[in-house]
Amino acid sequence: MLHEVQHSHHPIVITQNGKAAAVLISPADFDFLTEQVRFIDSVQKGLTDVQYNRIVCDEDLDLES
Repeated sequence: MLHEVQHSHHPIVITQNGKAAAVLISPADFDFLTEQVRFIDSVQKGLTDVQYNRIVCDEDLDLES
């Protein structure tokens, strides 16, 4: 099963009493998913900052300090 998950990149759903209990994925797929979640979270935080006007205009930035 581990070989299949690592090479096919298809998750394996493990059931218990006929119901999904866990999902087996490769470490690479896990890293990809967690990175994707962090990226989406960062974008959402940025959009919320824009919505609440918690932004700094380019002109207000002092890049020489």
